[in-house]
Amino acid sequence: MELSALTTDVSLQEKANLHALEKPNSVHGGVKTHSSRSSSRRSELIALKQAEAESAKIKLKYTQQEAALLKQKAESEANLQVLSQQKAFEADAAEVKVLQEHDVEGSDGSESHVTTDIKFKLQTLPFKKS
Repeated sequence: MELSALTTDVSLQEKANLHALEKPNSVHGGVKTHSSRSSSRRSELIALKQAEAESAKIKLKYTQQEAALLKQKAESEANLQVLSQQKAFEADAAEVKVLQEHDVEGSDGSESHVTTDIKFKLQTLPFKKS
């Protein structure tokens, strides 16, 4: 549950409890009951609100820790994707470099048996000439 929803629930419950406390004391035999009952109810309400606040505070603490871990997880996954792409690119670039060093054409001027896929890589991948 989100903190704002929890706060709203607590606020509505608190208003209902306070409204109940504002009702006039019951009359018993023509005499009002002791105010100690009202004071006791207020003490109980205060204790309840303190417990709810502590609970909300603890839940918020763990929600923040969970959010931090989810952020780290997302960053790690993104880094893995980038690394995977870099690995594929560098492997293809190394393949192209080796093929260029051994020349695409055979020594007699005829084309060697280089596959279409490798020829495409030779034409499309950027490379550094040494």
